[in-house]
Amino acid sequence: QARVAALEAARARARVQWLVASEALFFTRPLLQVVLTRRLAKWRALTLSLAVDLAALFAWLRSEALRPLRGPMARMAPAELAERQRRRMCYMYYLLRAPLWGNATEPVLGAAERALAGVPLVGGLFNYAASFIHYTQSRHFYSEPV
Repeated sequence: QARVAALEAARARARVQWLVASEALFFTRPLLQVVLTRRLAKWRALTLSLAVDLAALFAWLRSEALRPLRGPMARMAPAELAERQRRRMCYMYYLLRAPLWGNATEPVLGAAERALAGVPLVGGLFNYAASFIHYTQSRHFYSEPV
């Protein structure tokens, strides 16, 4: 009985350590992104920023693998689930960041806009969605280093 309790305590400590590592990586990534963008080539800064985000995701997945199977901590609270969903959406934002935006996302979006322009309802809806994406990228993303 004591051995089982000791193993559970060790799992709980390991889970907390992975969770703290995940949160630390998640919250330091924006600062790291700005510093790297100013000092490195754009692609290298974007790649390193994505690597930090993926390391944070890996640490979180490790912490979730150590989550107890029974008891009050067995399931995520609704607020935790909502936060996880929000953080997953952050990976989509990489498509709006320079240099990926200028080299991949924007040309594909423009080609799709031109291709769908003649389709009556779909073209209008896609044009509206594309204008929202353009607005989001131009107003909310740091594009070029100064």
